[in-house]
Amino acid sequence: MFKEEYGVTPYRYFLEKKTDAAKIYLMHTNLSVGDIAKKLNYADLQYFSTSFKKATGCSPLEFRKRTRK
Repeated sequence: MFKEEYGVTPYRYFLEKKTDAAKIYLMHTNLSVGDIAKKLNYADLQYFSTSFKKATGCSPLEFRKRTRK
């Protein structure tokens, strides 16, 4: 039922929301990437970076550089 309503599996939805939260932290705070990973309950920095890059096409640091002026 969830997939019919939202178009994605519950797990994919959850990952998308975590990525959205990471983007907000990267754009609007000075938290380190490691601190953001901890806030979002990732097991480690490498897993966070890999997941973020898979979802967005760029690393967290690249994303921060691109979205900050």
